[in-house]
Parts: sequence; structure tokens; C-alpha cells
Amino acid sequence: MKIELQFALAALVLGAAPHVHAQDPNCKRSDTPECKAQREASCRKAIAEFTEIVRSTPITDAREKVRHAEFKAKVEGRIADNRRKGVEECTTWGEVGGLASRQ
Repeated sequence: MKIELQFALAALVLGAAPHVHAQDPNCKRSDTPECKAQREASCRKAIAEFTEIVRSTPITDAREKVRHAEFKAKVEGRIADNRRKGVEECTTWGEVGGLASRQ
């Protein structure tokens, strides 16, 4: 349960990252190419930060190590699959957050 809580909290904290663009006065319309690019960059950064948390979380319990490895594989697999398919980064970030919240 301890690890699951860490991942859920990390997802919640990092979940705010993609919305930073909303404070940019140049992005009054989020459908413009510039704003979309900025939003996608923010989501890509959130994904990178979250995967770093997943990779660097110390695990000592043997059962938790197995569950952690399975979760890490799910997260990294989803990211790789979505990027291969050309799925938007913010969509992927939402899916990764969903994986974390269901742990």
C-alpha cells in the first residue's frame, strides 16, 4: 500500500504540470498551434518526471518489488506504445495517471 500511495500522490502532484500553459498570457486560445505545442511539452515533462519517480522509488519488500516491476512495465509500455502510435502526450499523461490511480 505504501508504494501505491506514493505513485498516486506523485500522479496528483504532477497532474498540475500540463496546466501551466493556461497561465501563459499568450495562450488565450488553447487550440492554437503554439499553445498546443506548449501543452504537449508540459505533458511530456510530466511524464518524464513521473517515470523518474517510478524508477527511483526504493523498494525493499520482495512482494512489493514484483508489483513495482509490473507497474513500471505497464507505465513504460503504455508510454512507448502511445508514442509509437503518435498519441498526443497529454492523452498519454492522462492514461499514465489512470494507471497510477488504479494501483
